[in-house]
Amino acid sequence: MLWVDDLKAGHRAVERMLKVLSGMAVQLESGGSVAENDIAGALEFQRVFGDECHHAKEDKYLIPALATAGVPVDSGIVAVVIEEHAEGRRRVSEMRKHAAGMSMGDRGAATAGFIEEARAFTSLLEKHMVREEAELFPFAEAQLDEATQLALADSFVKLESDVLGSGVREKFTVVLGYLEETYPS
Repeated sequence: MLWVDDLKAGHRAVERMLKVLSGMAVQLESGGSVAENDIAGALEFQRVFGDECHHAKEDKYLIPALATAGVPVDSGIVAVVIEEHAEGRRRVSEMRKHAAGMSMGDRGAATAGFIEEARAFTSLLEKHMVREEAELFPFAEAQLDEATQLALADSFVKLESDVLGSGVREKFTVVLGYLEETYPS
């Protein structure tokens, strides 16, 4: 698989989880409840798959490859992507804090905070993925030589194996399917 196809496939999985978070927000906003374990599962998916696996491919391999090719990483599209990754981590951290408050019975401020952060996170990542696919990926394909692109693909496979290990991808597939059925958007 080409490195760019790998990253786009990751985007499709993250998009599915964003729909789940939107469904959770709608359910909470309408006065319904969302199981603690379901919120934990959605946030765990984002932490492990979205950040430690997908964003790590970009942060640890793609962006350094661009820097090696002479692309400035402190300005332009690369700097924007780096900042969006950081903002996404902050949003997930805030959702975790609000989820903890909700688990302690705070149906007011914590629930409102979770809804707000889930929506902000979803909006951020939707725009982020469009930006990467429309700008960053084509730019990187033009800047990186074939050997570097092949090395990226190999690095992505190894990182995913190291992060997800045996059975984790399958576990996330099951969790994602369950959450999509439970919280349709």
